Amino acid sequence: MKIFLDESGVFSLTENQRNSYSCFGGLIIPEDCIEEIEFVFKKFKTRINALENEEIKGKDLNEIQYNEILTLLEKYDILFVATAIDTGFYAKRNILLHQQTQANKIRSAILEGDSNDIKVFFNSLADNLANLSLPLYIQSVCTRSCIENIIRKASLYYVQRKPNLLSKWEWLIDAKDSKITKYEKIWKEVSFPLLQTSFLKEPLEMLSDADYSFMISYEKPIGRNNIYELIKNIKNIDKETSFDISSLLEKMNFMDSKKNNLLQIADIFVTGLRRAFKNTLSYSGWRKIANFVVHAKIGNNAIELIDLTGELQSTNIPDHTKAIMHHFNTKSKQMIQI
Repeated sequence: MKIFLDESGVFSLTENQRNSYSCFGGLIIPEDCIEEIEFVFKKFKTRINALENEEIKGKDLNEIQYNEILTLLEKYDILFVATAIDTGFYAKRNILLHQQTQANKIRSAILEGDSNDIKVFFNSLADNLANLSLPLYIQSVCTRSCIENIIRKASLYYVQRKPNLLSKWEWLIDAKDSKITKYEKIWKEVSFPLLQTSFLKEPLEMLSDADYSFMISYEKPIGRNNIYELIKNIKNIDKETSFDISSLLEKMNFMDSKKNNLLQIADIFVTGLRRAFKNTLSYSGWRKIANFVVHAKIGNNAIELIDLTGELQSTNIPDHTKAIMHHFNTKSKQMIQI
């Protein structure tokens, strides 16, 4: 399968300016329907009087156009996974404290007597995290959480329906040429090791009677001389194998969405979600996005609202946001196939 990733918003801190949403999302498309979806999207472009090579942006579509493209895509078994954050909710000092706390947690994993390699690895990871600018730090949290949710949800959803899709994960992220180096640096130095830690601490949920043979190439033994052994020792995790997240994300490429129709569709989804939160796209335009979202675990939201400081409670979430979350929670796809 192919996963098309995009962001909407700038992830900048807008202290005391509520409704300052930024979103990061991924559109997961089975390979057997990619050509047909491209054809459908080209016809959609023609109907809205866009040139064949013209880039379509979600910010420029109206409610009727949103409803049309989402209706056209409904027949395909594709998934949309996203995270959102209202940066106006947080004080700068609290974000800085969260960033520093996370870096300190990584450093505190170093034990007396650890080898120099272990010390260098964890100190370097902590430094890379602590040195991110605030917008990049906020974006990295949203991105990492979204990627983790994609892996967890897509594996559980498709293993029941099209297990062969799990044999190949290809990722394409929208990034202008000037941003590619920045993204690659974050992925390599921060996201990969932190994602691997997450999956060691909380392994994939797996159905006992499902066929996971197509993912076996991504499951690696935890050897003495690799990152997984280091993390296992430090975290005291009793596990002999783990899904190798670096291998799962190995086919990660960057491309300007001007050159790829499917990245443009991903932008339509992510931007539509952000416009819903910001109330710049009415219900008739964004409501069908929920048809591509899969149910979350009990107690979680179908769209994850990132809470960096533990302060985000139902009592301080605006009613408009609550209504959107309720819609996605009640109208999303069933995860378990009955």
